[in-house]
Amino acid sequence: MKGMRFLIICTLLWVGSIAQAIAETVLEHVRVSDTSVMTRVVFELSESFEYKNFALTSPLRQVIDFKDVKMNADLPEQLLAGSALKKIRSSDHNNQLRIVLDLRDRAGVKVFEVPRKGDAGPRLVVDISHPAHAMSAAQPQPNAEQADVEEADAADEEPEIIPPTHKVLKVSQRSAARDIVVVIDPGHGGKDPGASGAQGSKEKDIVLAIAKKLQKSINREPGFRAVLTRDGDYFIGLRGRLAIAHKHKGDMFIAIHADAARHETAHGVGVYAVSQRGATSEAARWLANKENESEFVGGLDLADKDHVLRSVLIDLSQTHTISASLQIGSVLLRQLSRFAELHHAGVEQAAFVVLKSPDIPSLLVETGFLSNPHEERKLLNPQYQWKIVGAVTSGIKTYFVNHPPRGTQIALSNGANQT
Repeated sequence: MKGMRFLIICTLLWVGSIAQAIAETVLEHVRVSDTSVMTRVVFELSESFEYKNFALTSPLRQVIDFKDVKMNADLPEQLLAGSALKKIRSSDHNNQLRIVLDLRDRAGVKVFEVPRKGDAGPRLVVDISHPAHAMSAAQPQPNAEQADVEEADAADEEPEIIPPTHKVLKVSQRSAARDIVVVIDPGHGGKDPGASGAQGSKEKDIVLAIAKKLQKSINREPGFRAVLTRDGDYFIGLRGRLAIAHKHKGDMFIAIHADAARHETAHGVGVYAVSQRGATSEAARWLANKENESEFVGGLDLADKDHVLRSVLIDLSQTHTISASLQIGSVLLRQLSRFAELHHAGVEQAAFVVLKSPDIPSLLVETGFLSNPHEERKLLNPQYQWKIVGAVTSGIKTYFVNHPPRGTQIALSNGANQT
């Protein structure tokens, strides 16, 4: 009798351990990323899993039911303004974990599994297209799906889809005309780390990563060429950055920064052009410095002009430059506002030294606040960095397609002879 009782107890313990093992698949992490065409939700699990998914309306929802999966992940509480998702919710009932994705609009939804690979556990991926791209998203490409997720997980690769701009350019006569040159200035560097975040991130590293992506993105555009003021972790003085822009005869100068503030609540993207006061002081410096006569990029020879005429020419150039900077900045803000909150609704003006060149339209983009933990996490995410890059590329291209500098390939392709 005692032997039978012992056998029953052992059997119950064995069955219990099996049941526990079955229920030990854990949802460990949920991450959300956004591009210009879709929102991707990735569920990372500890072990293989079973699931079913279906759509509901009134309101619009996508539901995923995991069988025998334990919830051990934090769901994102704040989603980007441009996300296809309104909210992510969960419930647990009778060993079934239900995830509900509340959608903003009707959209194409693809759901697929990615098997375990190396140290990475199995994943379930949900791709939700933005409405304008729902038709193409409704036709999955099975052979590409797993590779696409793995590429995204590689974290530093360019997304497959680059945000579109308003015109598709067919640039020809490359030998007869030049590219539009965009000089990209990653702020700080070397002994000057810039702002720092709660996770130990440094501004100099984040802005360099964004700048390199932006260079790659712009260089893919016909008729454009991007140059970095620094491509590594070293220090360049502010005047040295301007000198690089003039050396490469830049048509635009764009500085990339990440801000910090005393309060963690400070947030948002900001775009800055030079203030009139800063421009006036720089004009005086140019007039006082004979070396600037050879630096001037605007196509004017100042060497044989008297002091008054040089002053007028610099002032006219500066007025045009500030106007162009404000126009480009407004386009950039419209693009950035599609997925990011803005720190200021319009282009701000300040006396930043790196924006003071009288002859090169110049902008400084504050990509966010590292002092805000939520924004720091976003800025450390390469996919979010690519979103910033896509918006900036689109803004720059939109402006210069409509206002191509004289003698550039784009001016020729438009049949234009502009300045």
